[in-house]
Amino acid sequence: MPLLVLVYALLFFKFDLAIVVDCVNLSRIGSCVSLFNNAINSIVIDHHEEFKHFATINISNPCAAATGEMLYELFIQNNIQITNEIARLLYSSIAADTGGFIHSNTTNKTFEIINNLLKYDFDYLNIN
Repeated sequence: MPLLVLVYALLFFKFDLAIVVDCVNLSRIGSCVSLFNNAINSIVIDHHEEFKHFATINISNPCAAATGEMLYELFIQNNIQITNEIARLLYSSIAADTGGFIHSNTTNKTFEIINNLLKYDFDYLNIN
C-alpha cells in the first residue's frame, strides 16, 4: 500500500516548489518533467551558456565553472551553514564540471572556492 500512495502522490500531487540544478533545458530531467511542470513554483540554477529559462525563477551564470560554484556562493551570501556533507557534494560538483580542474572553465575563483571547501572534513582524494 505505501508504494501506491507514493505513486499517487507523484502523479497527482501539486508540489509547492521544484528545484533543478545543472540542467540546461527541461528535456534533460527526463521522466521528472511532469513533476516539475506540476509544481506551483520552480527554480533552476545552471552555469551553461546555452541555458534555456524554463522555471519560475531562473538563476544563470555562464561565467561560473560549475553549478557547485553558484550554490557555494548562494550559501555564503545567505548565511546557510555548509556541513561536511554539503562541502563534499559541492566539491564533487565542481570537480566533475571542471574535469578534475583541468578544463578551460577552471578559474582562480574555482580554486578559491575549492580551497574553502577543503577546510571541511571529507575524503576529497576519492572524488577525483
